[in-house]
Amino acid sequence: MKTIFEYLDYRLYLKDYYFEKKRMSKFSFREFSKMAGFSSPVFIKLVIEGKSNLRNSSIAKLSHALGLVKTERAFFENLVLFNQAKNIDGKMKYLEKLKKSTSTLKSYVLTDEHFEYFSQWYHAVVKELLNAMEFSGDYAGLAGTIYPPVKVAEVEQSVRLLERLGLVKADEKGVLRATQQFVSTTGISMQALAVKNVQRKMAQLAADAIDSVPAEQRDISGVSIGISQEGFTKAQEELARCRQRLLEIAAEDKQSDRVYRANLHLFPLSIPIRPELRKK
Repeated sequence: MKTIFEYLDYRLYLKDYYFEKKRMSKFSFREFSKMAGFSSPVFIKLVIEGKSNLRNSSIAKLSHALGLVKTERAFFENLVLFNQAKNIDGKMKYLEKLKKSTSTLKSYVLTDEHFEYFSQWYHAVVKELLNAMEFSGDYAGLAGTIYPPVKVAEVEQSVRLLERLGLVKADEKGVLRATQQFVSTTGISMQALAVKNVQRKMAQLAADAIDSVPAEQRDISGVSIGISQEGFTKAQEELARCRQRLLEIAAEDKQSDRVYRANLHLFPLSIPIRPELRKK
């Protein structure tokens, strides 16, 4: 069985632990619950199925029953809190704790650099700037080009990350160039949390731009529409075509001198109307 440090889902860890024990003996959920001191014989089964959550006292009981040592217990606790967090802020908070708790241990699931790329909004901005400007190491100058401002150290770390990922590479003159024109979030699963985090930040920047960016330098608009699920699917397809066309426009533009972000949001402003209340 894999170690606890190879999991990003504590329910899956408990499931694997249970079936590993069951494979070697006549292990049952009743016995598992008894080991952890739970009165309900099916409590752990409900937790594994996502029908119940663990409280702090339950986390401690399970850690003991699982035979986890100190570092493993800390990881397990943060893993539970990470999985059960109700918003992105909470998840990112406990994700950082998970990273720190495995700083001296071999970790398989928290060292993915592609996750790091999507964890900060400015990585994509730095990449696009390097695609449009001559850069030979002036990190302060590069940082001064980004709006809203970021630290010089953050920009330097971002460039190093892009190099490690192979997204930028120095040419024969030592000037960094983008090796791929675009990075898409399509098909990403492991990095879903980081993608959500950066998308939320981009949405916040769009809201801030209403006041901080002159109207002639931005285009922010919206429309509220009433549609069915079929209409929603068609709207998604139209937005996908729009995104693709924007990428084509950027690829064709040889005079790029600035990085823009285009947010395309389509989200519900009501719950579905009951069939009997719909207009005939």
